[in-house]
Amino acid sequence: MRPPTLLLVLAILMTPLAVHAAEVHQKPANIFQPDDRVEPPMVYPYTSVVKVIANWTYDKGAVGSGFLVDAFHVMTAAHVIDDAVLGVAPNIRIVPFMKEGKAPFGFAWSTEVRLSPTWELNRDYRHDMALLTSDRPIGDTTGWMFMGAMQSTNSIYAEELYTAGYPGDLKYGSSIYSCTGQGDGADELMHYHWLDSFPGQSGSPIWYENDSQRYVVSILAYSRGSTQSNLAVRLNTDKADLVSGWLVQDSANKPSSLPDLVDRGIAEYPFSPLYYSAKYGEISSSKVYAGLSYFSIKCEVSNMGTAASDNTEVAFVLTNEEYHTSSPVEIGRVPLDALSVGEHGTATWSGTFPSTIEPGSYTVAWHIDPDDIVSEANESNFVKTPFSIEVQPVGPYTRVFVDGHRANQTWHQGPVSVSFEVTSLYSALNSTQYRINDGNWSEYTHPFNLSISGEHVLQYRSSNVGGMVEPLKTATVRVDSIPPRIQAFSVKNLNGQFFLSWDCHDEHSNIETVTIFMDGHRVHSTDDPSGDVVLHLASPKKVSIQVTDSAGNYATEEITVAHEHNASDGLRVLFFILLFYAFFFAIALLFAFAVTFLVLVFRITVVIIIALTIYLVIRAVNF
Repeated sequence: MRPPTLLLVLAILMTPLAVHAAEVHQKPANIFQPDDRVEPPMVYPYTSVVKVIANWTYDKGAVGSGFLVDAFHVMTAAHVIDDAVLGVAPNIRIVPFMKEGKAPFGFAWSTEVRLSPTWELNRDYRHDMALLTSDRPIGDTTGWMFMGAMQSTNSIYAEELYTAGYPGDLKYGSSIYSCTGQGDGADELMHYHWLDSFPGQSGSPIWYENDSQRYVVSILAYSRGSTQSNLAVRLNTDKADLVSGWLVQDSANKPSSLPDLVDRGIAEYPFSPLYYSAKYGEISSSKVYAGLSYFSIKCEVSNMGTAASDNTEVAFVLTNEEYHTSSPVEIGRVPLDALSVGEHGTATWSGTFPSTIEPGSYTVAWHIDPDDIVSEANESNFVKTPFSIEVQPVGPYTRVFVDGHRANQTWHQGPVSVSFEVTSLYSALNSTQYRINDGNWSEYTHPFNLSISGEHVLQYRSSNVGGMVEPLKTATVRVDSIPPRIQAFSVKNLNGQFFLSWDCHDEHSNIETVTIFMDGHRVHSTDDPSGDVVLHLASPKKVSIQVTDSAGNYATEEITVAHEHNASDGLRVLFFILLFYAFFFAIALLFAFAVTFLVLVFRITVVIIIALTIYLVIRAVNF
């Protein structure tokens, strides 16, 4: 995993605070000299300080610190487990008192995350806190601290205080460290202090002591530069009340005390499960001969739960993606005695390596409590290891190969070519024989074809010149080169509602999909070989069906849609035609009226002009 984004890098204060002016905040990376950080003993309250490991994807993670506030709740900084882009991490581990990568109290998983509403709204750094719910009451074993909400003017904020967490500059963050330092005052939302801090400590508690109890006043989160005091999110009354309300909501849902059986290496070193699963595991050899070699395998199991376990078993298995995709192949299983909390147990199998395991390369794994006899806090007990093993055959060993177009894991489309490959270590190959569907035995000399559609049972075996005969093997070869049949397909159309029905059949590999198209566009798909559907679509011209079987063969059929009309449709069309003609008749009538009116006006105007001209002429003559 790449170095994770441990802490929020920048946060800018937009307004002056009551005690300190606005400034740029950054990773908590202030170590005030002299460096007084030490590894504390495994006693309370340090046992209640946890490492928080958050993962979004395989290569995206973050780490921080936190502290238990009751038997099954942990407080931390929100930015440790809530990414600005990816959101809350789906996988969060809680590891109390981690020391040099070891987890003496085991680890728990977070089942729920609660964030301050203000943080969720705008990621306000002054509300950078989160509450994690654990899948087990781990605090019953480690103890927990209490929230100490008080007025910001209280002198405790400027007195000697304590913190502990997992700084990344010491032992790569794999160990808990603690220190003391003076407080530097507080305002309504933040607390200032001179305690050493470094990336990896976001979420660490800052507390004071009162008799035998420890009260957390703030959550370590940021620094402000090498010459200024560090910054923590103050647990004021509002924040403490918010968290207390969450705790009350969960008070009736405390997880039961259950065992949790885990590979000891993973339990002690949760940082790298695959690598450390081999720390206490052993195999006697990485190369064995099936049915001949002596083989032994061992693992150690820890109970990292909160209750003792019952007797159960451990199954030692091999996994091989090429040959065994369905389930692991079991070497053997052995009893595992009951374990008390924190106790380790050893499981060892030894004997002749099973002859039933086929040759090949495998990864070694063990399955703790494979039949779920023990009710556990976490039932994920399948442990893959970095061990690998090569299984070699003793006598002749035959593998069959089937080449041809394969639509899925079961059926081939069309003819296939069948061939055999034989390994014989101690003696030369004598012959390979095969038969199909209980027919006569044939000696294999070269690849042969299977073209007849159907299910073919292929039996085969090989022998060497030393007289060793391989146990009879069986393989099933399924061939289907015949397309499915569309026995019935109909489409009825009434006012845009299309009633489609179909009935299809396949002789061999069964119907895989039935797809309906309208004018080339897919509108419906199903795996039901017979059925019907009602579709509400614009009137198409063509409706087609494509039926595909499991081998990839397909058949199609197309129907030209007849568009039905009723009387109301005809009347509606006639009405609009008449309305269209009436409209244009009215326009024409208005136009004719307008032309007639203009002609009349023109004539009157001509008469007036003539009369006026005659009048003016008469006047002129008389004058």
